[in-house]
Amino acid sequence: MGCAFRYLLVCGLAAVPLMARAQLPTEGRTSYSKDDRIRIPFELRSGGSASSVRLYYTIDGGAWQEYETAKAGQKREFVFKVEREGTYGFATMTTFNDGTTDPSSRDRLTEQRRVVIDRTPPKVTSLRPVIAADGSPGIEWDVSDENMDTRNGIRLEFRWPDMGRFEPIDKGVPFAPRDHRQWQMKPNDRMQVRIVALDKAGNKTESDPVWVSAKDGEKGGDPIRDPLPTNRLTTDPKDLRENPAGSPAPGLRTLQPSVHYVKEKSITLNFNARVGQSGLTHAYLYAADDKLDWLKAKEEGPKPAPPVASPDAVRTIPLSFVYEAQKDGTYNFIIIAENHRGPSRRIPVKGTLGDIQVVVDTKAPDVEIISTKVSPNGDRGAVVDIRWKASDINIAPVPVMLEYRPADKQEWKGITADWTDNTGQHTWTAPTGESHEFHIRVRCRDRAGNIGEKMTDKPVNVDLAVPQVDYQDVVPGGSGISVGPGPGGPKR
Repeated sequence: MGCAFRYLLVCGLAAVPLMARAQLPTEGRTSYSKDDRIRIPFELRSGGSASSVRLYYTIDGGAWQEYETAKAGQKREFVFKVEREGTYGFATMTTFNDGTTDPSSRDRLTEQRRVVIDRTPPKVTSLRPVIAADGSPGIEWDVSDENMDTRNGIRLEFRWPDMGRFEPIDKGVPFAPRDHRQWQMKPNDRMQVRIVALDKAGNKTESDPVWVSAKDGEKGGDPIRDPLPTNRLTTDPKDLRENPAGSPAPGLRTLQPSVHYVKEKSITLNFNARVGQSGLTHAYLYAADDKLDWLKAKEEGPKPAPPVASPDAVRTIPLSFVYEAQKDGTYNFIIIAENHRGPSRRIPVKGTLGDIQVVVDTKAPDVEIISTKVSPNGDRGAVVDIRWKASDINIAPVPVMLEYRPADKQEWKGITADWTDNTGQHTWTAPTGESHEFHIRVRCRDRAGNIGEKMTDKPVNVDLAVPQVDYQDVVPGGSGISVGPGPGGPKR
C-alpha cells in the first residue's frame, strides 16, 4: 500500500506556502490494499503560520479518531497501522501559531481519502463441468468477493494431460464472477481447466482444476495421451461459446459435480460397477432435489461377476437406473454398489452434493418478435431491423437463430449463419430477386435442447418503390390513348 498515499500532504503546505491548511488530495476514488500498514508521506515546513498537522481516521463510517500529530519542520511520514479489515477514511486538521485550527473542530472534519483494507481472497463457490443436450463441453463457475475486480478479476487457465503448467485462455477477455465458457473439442480430447480470481486489493485464489472433455472422451478412465497437436481447439477460442460438458479425472477433487441438461422427466442413468470374483450383492440409487434431502430411489438385486479371459482383468457389470422426475428442476444422484465386503461409499446425508446433477427442463424458451421495420438500402433494395425478446431459465449461451422464407414457399433459410447471441436486435439485408414478401422467424434454444420459436403474423413487404406517372400524349375522343408524337403513331 506504500504508494497509495504517496505525496498526500506534499501538495498541501509544502507546495503552497501561503496555504493555511494541510490537505490530502481529493481524487474522488477509493484505494484497495491487503497490507497492514498505510504509509502517508508529508512535509510541513517551519517558519510559516502552521505549527502542526494532525491525522484523523474513521473505520466503516464510525466516529473520527485522532491518530498522530506532526510538528512543523519535521520531514517525515505518517505510518498508519491497520487494526482490521474494513473501510478507512482519512482527514487532517492543521493547527496554527495563534492556536486556531482548520477545520475549527473535529465535528467539521470531512473525508479526504478512503482506503479499503481487504485480506480475504475471492471464494470460488462453484466450478463444474457441464454437458449440454448436443454434447458440447465447457464449465460454469461462481466466484464471490465483496471487492471483486470486475474487469480483470477472472482468468481461465488450462492444460492438456501431458502439459506441466497451466496456460491462460482468452487473454484480455473479461469474464463475470458468475459466468460460463464453452469449447469445441476433438473426440477423446480432455483438458484440465481452473479459475484464477483476483480482487481489487490483489488477493488471489486459484481453484482446483476440473476435467473438461469432448463427448466421446467421457467414456474413458484415465486421460488419453495421444500425440498432441499444437492447437487442440477446432476453432478460435474467442468464437467457442457453446454448451458445457465434462468428466472428472480419477483422483482429482472437483468443487461441484458434473451437470447434465435433459428435456424429459424420465432420466436414465447408465453406469458400470467394478467388482471382484464374488460379483455384486446390491446397487442403490439415491436421489435428492435441490434442497439435498436424500431418499433411496431404486435398488438392484445380486449380480454375478462376468467371466474374464485373465484372472487379473477388471470385471465390470453394466447397470441402469431409470428415475422419473415429478417436475422441472435440479436433481442430484449418487449410486452405491455393495458386495460382501461392504458398500462403495457411505449413504449420503442432507446437504451432500450428488456425484451427478441433472437439470430437468421441459419448457421451451419464450420468444416474442417486437418489430420488423423496413428501411431503404440505397440502390440495393431494403434492410429489415428485426427486434425480439427471448428468455429461458436455462437459456443456452448462444441461443438465437434468425431465419426467413418467401411468403409463397415453405423452406426456411438462415438470416444468421449459425446460432448467435441473444442481443435482441439484428439488421438484415433482404435478398433481391427472391420475393418482395418474407416471413421472418426467431428461434431460441436452451441447454436442455428445447427450442421455442416465433414467426411474423403476416409477411414483411420489402418493396419500397412508390408508383410514378409518366405523361405521354393527349388525343381527342374516348376511343383510346395515343402513344407517340401524333395520330400516325402506334396505338395501345
